[in-house]
Amino acid sequence: MDSSSGADLRVTGTCASFTAQASSGSDIDARNLRCETGSVDVSSGADARIFASGRLDVDASSGGGVVAYGNPGIGNINLSSGGSLRRAD
Repeated sequence: MDSSSGADLRVTGTCASFTAQASSGSDIDARNLRCETGSVDVSSGADARIFASGRLDVDASSGGGVVAYGNPGIGNINLSSGGSLRRAD
């Protein structure tokens, strides 16, 4: 799933794996998309809230933020230029 230029995206359901990209102040709310593994790339002030029960790869830059739900094992992490990652219940 891709979100850009201030767009807001909210998704629900289940999946085995997902890939998400958010940029330019956009927002992805996928807390209720219950997936096993995932990869998320956020930049330029975008935010993503992601659920993964297995592994999660994160690339966050230029003020982009990721909140991880589901207590995933964190795989590859790249945080730069104010990018952030935090876990939530």
